[in-house]
Amino acid sequence: MKKIVLFMLLPFFFKTLPVISTDVDFSLTDTQRYQLSQTAISPTTGLQIPKNPVLKTSVPVYKDADLKTPVKTLSPDDPLMIQSVEVNLLGLPVFHLADQTYMLADETLYYQDVVLDQMPLSGTYWTRKVDSIYDSPFVKGSKEVSQKPKDYTQVKVTAVATTHSGTYYQLDQYGWIEGHLISNQDTRMEKVQDVLTKKYQKADYGISVKQLETGQVAAINAEKVMYAASLAKLPVLYYTQEAINQGKISKDTKFKYISKVNDFYGAYDPSGSGSLPKKADNKEYTVADLMKKVAQQSDNVASNMLAYYVTDQFGPDFQNQIKTISGRTWDMKKRDVSPETINTVLEALYHQNGFVLDDLSKTDFDNKRISKNISDKVSHKIGDAYEYKHDAAIIYTQSPFIITIMTNKADYDDITDIADDIYEILK
Repeated sequence: MKKIVLFMLLPFFFKTLPVISTDVDFSLTDTQRYQLSQTAISPTTGLQIPKNPVLKTSVPVYKDADLKTPVKTLSPDDPLMIQSVEVNLLGLPVFHLADQTYMLADETLYYQDVVLDQMPLSGTYWTRKVDSIYDSPFVKGSKEVSQKPKDYTQVKVTAVATTHSGTYYQLDQYGWIEGHLISNQDTRMEKVQDVLTKKYQKADYGISVKQLETGQVAAINAEKVMYAASLAKLPVLYYTQEAINQGKISKDTKFKYISKVNDFYGAYDPSGSGSLPKKADNKEYTVADLMKKVAQQSDNVASNMLAYYVTDQFGPDFQNQIKTISGRTWDMKKRDVSPETINTVLEALYHQNGFVLDDLSKTDFDNKRISKNISDKVSHKIGDAYEYKHDAAIIYTQSPFIITIMTNKADYDDITDIADDIYEILK
């Protein structure tokens, strides 16, 4: 029947027609009529009601099908309830709306908010901070579901779909989530960064955390340079372990404790920490013993002996190797470095995987600072001087991470609190 009506109305397309207007009538030229026919639904296409239509822009609606008497304007947020599609006396397709008004059936004014593509998927992903999850890939009419996965945890994905709003993933036992809210990579470091920013953004803190498997980093003032104190012994341990690995020395190599080992540029004050005599005793000590004392007691003399004999008093080869792994030149007397730089040495020690890591996991300082409340293995090195208190550690969780916490005018419990918060996320 509609095709017959359309045939009878065809002559209208070859005469001047009244324009669709909210104010006055005027005529359409043949060119204007052609252009309008390109944007409106063609009556020959079947005149079907679009599925789940959504307005792209504000649209006038009319009291009559001939679109002469405007009654209101619909905005993109308004529901578009279409009762039928008709052809008016001008031969134009119009939508007859549920409230008995009419609008031009122009495809440039709306889109069909439907699932454009969907396919099965099987994989494990990580959530980010989940605000909303839906009962279907998001289209107009989708509803939020109450049960959500935990933020920054692993979930199983069973399907992926695309709508006009974006890409959505179906989470097993939950619903559909926006694509940017999940990742195929561990997202927990994002939560670490959020905690650091909210709780520990202080001028006297420098914190650097790195997840070793993913390479992801979280930090506060990571480039802040502070006096490193005994954290500067870490490069000595690394270089000594490297000399053992290269066969230049062995764990059983012995060095004599002479007075010169405490008297060169960069040597620590022998009266500081450690159990070796504060004055030279001319006795011999093995490399393994010296490394153990540095790692477990932060022994100043033991560090001086390794630096004197093994590093050649922080000679050119030492400087070149340490610069290669850390990206900077070290002044071993000033000892001013950043948490980020300390982390580079920790990472090198981790990959070196030498016996000193076990020594660093059984220190005289395990009941304080980073390792105090952590149940997993912790290889760490402390540093204290003046009002500076530091700790740097490799923490052997299922996905190991390194952390350097450098503080000024803080206490050991402050370091413990920071470490506990990060460990709770990454354990």
